[in-house]
Amino acid sequence: MKALENIDNYDPSKPFQPWLNRILHNLYVDNMKRYEKRKSVSLDAETPAEDESWSNVLPENKPGPIENLSSQELDETVQSALDRLDGDYRTAIILSDIEGKSYEEISQIMGCPIGTVRSRIHRGRTLLRKILEPFVGEKEMNKP
Repeated sequence: MKALENIDNYDPSKPFQPWLNRILHNLYVDNMKRYEKRKSVSLDAETPAEDESWSNVLPENKPGPIENLSSQELDETVQSALDRLDGDYRTAIILSDIEGKSYEEISQIMGCPIGTVRSRIHRGRTLLRKILEPFVGEKEMNKP
């Protein structure tokens, strides 16, 4: 939708994909800024659909409470570690390691040279490793 709303700003003499990737990157950054401000929903509140119960809305057949808690703690620890990184390092790592983007794609999205992307990913991973080391242990961090 953002791309369609801003199509008048697109310069046809330049490649379309980097322009679109920049819009996606900006949306991602904006959403990350709003992430912490989101409110949780009470299960006692009305369901999103009038004629449905929460049991119909919420997914079923998920791991049990112990597995959820363990997974949730790990997710929160990693997310907290990512949040401690500078925005450029965090963005490069997320695009590379979570989104699976190539260095070329990340270069276009972030608007910087590939060498800078490589540097940010390397430095970001090093910082992330140092942040997570107390939680996992040095031996675990050095496993391939």
